Amino acid sequence: MTGDHQVLTTRGWVPIAEVTIQHKVATLQGDHLKYETPTDVYKYDDIQDELYDLRSEQVEITCTNNHRMYVKKRDRKQYELIEARKIMGKRVSYLKNAKLGIDTQLSGVFPAASHRQETGTET
Repeated sequence: MTGDHQVLTTRGWVPIAEVTIQHKVATLQGDHLKYETPTDVYKYDDIQDELYDLRSEQVEITCTNNHRMYVKKRDRKQYELIEARKIMGKRVSYLKNAKLGIDTQLSGVFPAASHRQETGTET
């Protein structure tokens, strides 16, 4: 991930370059959102690998080609972890929601969402 990639934490959205082992970051366990403390933090000064860059209405991500993406292929019913290089140029679905776990509480500042009405205008 690039340093400006946002990670959901119990303190709100934090750039990944600023995440420490003192944070609790959102993870997906089954279909439930759960916050966990990272066991380690990795930083890479010079990425020599080509980057995978995806921009759509619902997903925006830049990562290395070997970053594992949680996606569902068109012919599959289940989401799975697949390296970015293996899904380049292919139609896949990205999981963008989760159920809150019993012990999960959301706090912090969350970006405003826009809603597209039938007329095509955003509110």
